[in-house]
Amino acid sequence: MGTEAIGTGLKVNLGNISSLKAIFAPNEVPDTISRLPCAVILPGPTEYLVAYGSDAFDVQMRVLILITKQQQPQAMAKILDYIDPTGSESVRKVVNDDTTLDSSCDEAWVVSSTGAGFTTWNGTPYLSIEFLIQCLGSGS
Repeated sequence: MGTEAIGTGLKVNLGNISSLKAIFAPNEVPDTISRLPCAVILPGPTEYLVAYGSDAFDVQMRVLILITKQQQPQAMAKILDYIDPTGSESVRKVVNDDTTLDSSCDEAWVVSSTGAGFTTWNGTPYLSIEFLIQCLGSGS
């Protein structure tokens, strides 16, 4: 279990949201976004839990969802679908449906979302929202 495996597992879970293309490229970040909406999965802060000789770790994965290149009325409704705690396009629901993220970690859960905003990716502004996913791993 490691950060790359967790990112791949999170991509599998997010693949259950039919309207969303999940992108996790551990070796390079994509220059351009070819399909919207999409979820770009990025590693966040990591803490190494050293207790009783353990190699456990605690990592937050960032899920940056890019909705559209310009603000459109229906784009805000799409953000609400991803924030919803139980709907078919809910980020929280797909994580809760498999809290091991395809057996890549011991436990994962959605910590928070940033709310609607704008993200500039390679010079292009996108309506976006970001989720933080907390993941605990045993390191083995």
